[in-house]
Amino acid sequence: MKHTSTMILTALFIFFSAVCFATNVCAQNPNSAWAVHYGGDYSHTAISVAQTKDGGYIIAGDGYLITKLDPGGTVEWQKDYQLDFFYAAYSIEETQDGGFIVAGTNQKNYDDKVWILKLDSSGDTEWQKMTTYEGNSYFKSRAYSVKETFDQAGNVDGYVIAGSTIHLTRQSWGIWVLKLDLEGTIDWQKTFNKGTAGAFSIEQTFDSDGNPDGYIIAGSNYYYYVSKAWILKLDQDGTLIWDRTYGGSSHNTRSVKQTADGGFIAAGSGKDLDSYLAPGRHYWVVKLDQNLSVEWNKLYGGSIGEDVPFSVQEVVDAFRNPNGYVIAGETANFGAGQKDVWIIKIGPDGNIEWEKTYGGSLNESANSIQQTFDQFGYPNGYVVAGYTWSYGSGRNSFILKLNVNGEIPGCELMNTSDADVLDGYVFFYDNPVATIVENSYA
Repeated sequence: MKHTSTMILTALFIFFSAVCFATNVCAQNPNSAWAVHYGGDYSHTAISVAQTKDGGYIIAGDGYLITKLDPGGTVEWQKDYQLDFFYAAYSIEETQDGGFIVAGTNQKNYDDKVWILKLDSSGDTEWQKMTTYEGNSYFKSRAYSVKETFDQAGNVDGYVIAGSTIHLTRQSWGIWVLKLDLEGTIDWQKTFNKGTAGAFSIEQTFDSDGNPDGYIIAGSNYYYYVSKAWILKLDQDGTLIWDRTYGGSSHNTRSVKQTADGGFIAAGSGKDLDSYLAPGRHYWVVKLDQNLSVEWNKLYGGSIGEDVPFSVQEVVDAFRNPNGYVIAGETANFGAGQKDVWIIKIGPDGNIEWEKTYGGSLNESANSIQQTFDQFGYPNGYVVAGYTWSYGSGRNSFILKLNVNGEIPGCELMNTSDADVLDGYVFFYDNPVATIVENSYA
């Protein structure tokens, strides 16, 4: 059953063209690879990146700073959208009409609210929405992931947003999923309650004939008071189909994607129960079938520091055949006080094909990765978004364009790494653990 929104408030804001011009870390080559950083008077982090139809890139980050780069990493335009005290754009995607959909959070008086912007191709606002909770001044909500959605005829029919919400007591967070129409009005919304930090990734899913059949969500919960990975599969109306919790040690999931075989690939953090790797978190990647059963799962890490992934994607070869997966995040395997961007490329079986680190003398991290394509539709590498403390003044947004081998030729910030790969120890709880609230009210 659909539940129509009764309260969506239009937010008031101003924007201006920012002055954070990109600075080369390595020589730019639009046909190969490059690295740039940009910042300003305040610290900046790039959180989400997507390649655009013109071969450039769109980036969203904290401060609701939206930056459009050309294929060579030069800033075409940059705009900062301001509202209240604290604000961050966590997810951005180019839409079929050539514009962009952005989802994130703004905060006033320590109460977080979901803030959604629909932009045109130049970054001008077409509409914006901000959620409030009816009759509850203690309500908090955050949006971490947004995707454009399609109906059964293949037409764009709106957007789906996933994040977190906390109700009344400020004690129990839940996953919050909102389905919006093309004008930003709520079609339906659901919350799924189980002690959780929320949902960090959502994707529309498709059946073997290419028809939309629902949504896949990645998050975490605290089943039996220990962090567990949490994957939910919904149908097109937001009804829960599967709800599975994966544990064994302390696990979570930050990113999930549907794979060409109809299953799913998810990445998050896990711990090594045998203490072969360093204590703490390491890359954990799990391949699931269509019913969310585990096909394989592996841990990747080193013997010194923690390794934390934030983004995973299935990649294709020049013939558009599935060709494994790429994962981006950070590693502290060089010792205390230093983190580097860490990218690993694994094959369909989870074995590492190549791995690279990128960074300077201080800290770097990657929040988002996407395979890129040239003007003829052939894969030509990867784009990565994160932050750097080693380049610029303070914390700067950090954008890397890598070639197909994960390299930036001739760039001193690139290094090789040698991770240990272990078969993960994980099991899932087949019984549903979510309390489903059919009527959420925004």
